Amino acid sequence: MQFEKMKFLLLILTGLLFSFQTAAQIPESEEEESLDLGIDILKRYFYGNNNWYITKPTVAKDVKGLINFIEDEPIDSIINNVYKTFSQNQTYVFRLPEDVEDSLLVPGYVSNEMVNERIEQIGKDLENNFDPDKIQIPVQIFNRTEENVDLVAPGNGMLLFLNGTYNMPVDLEIPDVIPDSVLNSPVAFQQLVRIDSIRNVYVEQKRLQYNDSIIMAYNDSVKHDFLQQELNKEYRYRVKRFTDSVKVNNFNVLREYNEQVVNAVNDSISAVLGSLADYADFIDSTRVWMYNLSGNSSNIRLKSGDENFARFWLKNVQNDSLSVLVRSVGKRGMYMLID
Repeated sequence: MQFEKMKFLLLILTGLLFSFQTAAQIPESEEEESLDLGIDILKRYFYGNNNWYITKPTVAKDVKGLINFIEDEPIDSIINNVYKTFSQNQTYVFRLPEDVEDSLLVPGYVSNEMVNERIEQIGKDLENNFDPDKIQIPVQIFNRTEENVDLVAPGNGMLLFLNGTYNMPVDLEIPDVIPDSVLNSPVAFQQLVRIDSIRNVYVEQKRLQYNDSIIMAYNDSVKHDFLQQELNKEYRYRVKRFTDSVKVNNFNVLREYNEQVVNAVNDSISAVLGSLADYADFIDSTRVWMYNLSGNSSNIRLKSGDENFARFWLKNVQNDSLSVLVRSVGKRGMYMLID
């Protein structure tokens, strides 16, 4: 008799296990397609930004919760996945260093205002300490001097007096029309010839002096331009070296600061997820009902961290009874003990 009861109990347990497995297997079917269509309809009216308005917000909240429950993974899978992230030292969110919003408040970060002030100071220091005598000027820059200046050719020195560049001394002036009294006087004519000779020498000296002055002025301008180019080149070099160092410094400062913030944020997220996962695992429960052939029933609540007991009477076709004590094991298992 005891063996028959044990056999009957095993058959009942096998049937329950088979029923659980069958219920857990949901194949793709037309019913699922209909379910997806229904979810799309609900989303259209409860999620869509259209001219349909929700009458009762609490109902909308329940509808959205129902949709999320159907679409999301089972809560056990979600909780297990969250727990796995803890063992994998998961990084949940990250931020790039260049996206740090409060960079000006980060110690060691060089602001644009500080950069501009330093660049201005670099220019002042360079101008104050720049020594032109230490710059080696290549002679090639003076090779085409005469081609680039307007020199007065030999024999054209009088143009400098005609255009007002120089003034002719009074004692070297010769009238445009020579009077007959000078032409008829040998002494006066010889004096005129002597003045003309002296004037020609004077004009040539002034021509050479003028050419030398414009050549010198041109060479000075070429030299000045070259030195200015060298000064600008050195200025650009120092500014670039400084700005490059600032970029490297700011990147490293923001990278280290950002890593600290990202780690702190992920630690907070991990702590919150742990609390939520523990709470979700704690509140998630299942109530299992058991029926015998006589129509009597008993139920037990399966819940993590909560041990519950229930007594159930098994019946066979002869209406024999067998008392079974059921104890919950977490939220997914039960111990059964024959009294």
